[in-house]
Amino acid sequence: PTIPSKRFTAKGGGVGMKGTVAALAASPVDANGGSIVAAGTWSRWIGLYDVHRSDKVISNWALPRPDELDGASGGQGVIQVRWSPCGRYLVINERHASGIVVYDIRGVGQLLCTLRGRNAPTQQKMTLDVFSGDPYAQTPSFEVWTGTHDGGVVVWEGVGSQAGVVEPSWDWKGHDAPVGSTALHSSGSVVATCSGGWGFGESPGAQATFEESSVKVWSIGG
Repeated sequence: PTIPSKRFTAKGGGVGMKGTVAALAASPVDANGGSIVAAGTWSRWIGLYDVHRSDKVISNWALPRPDELDGASGGQGVIQVRWSPCGRYLVINERHASGIVVYDIRGVGQLLCTLRGRNAPTQQKMTLDVFSGDPYAQTPSFEVWTGTHDGGVVVWEGVGSQAGVVEPSWDWKGHDAPVGSTALHSSGSVVATCSGGWGFGESPGAQATFEESSVKVWSIGG
């Protein structure tokens, strides 16, 4: 349970994480064999649970309002939570959001940065992927990859080493429809993108049409 009781008028008497749980992710297993489960809700709440050691919540909190994030995120409900490969950072992906928020969970335990620059003015689910950064860097970091509503792919490098608002490192136009999914191969040299979405004509009463639906595989670098 994410609240003490459903019998209270305010659902749990104002205590606990509210809303339908729409996203779950387990952190990488630590040296003791433990893992933290992160949960996100449609009502913009995040909860952390250590199911290996306790049935109690570690922490839960409401995400900042859009006006608290320098206009970088619309924020209309969590659709995905992803841990960084090192297990220190939690990436939170929301629908209808132009930004992605990153929390430092095992360090300072608070909002680290907002990744700005994703064009996503839609309720369509647009997922992201993460990839390990330079293992020899002085400050451990990772990469975040995601699609955009206008058919692009956006990449942020060095995530974890920067605070505040972070702009994209690079991007490219890969499709003529919203890119709903982006996935990297473990080698880091190949990425797959998937596009598709409903469109509407400009005339009154125009029928909905399904835009380009395709999967593309790209060679990165080299």
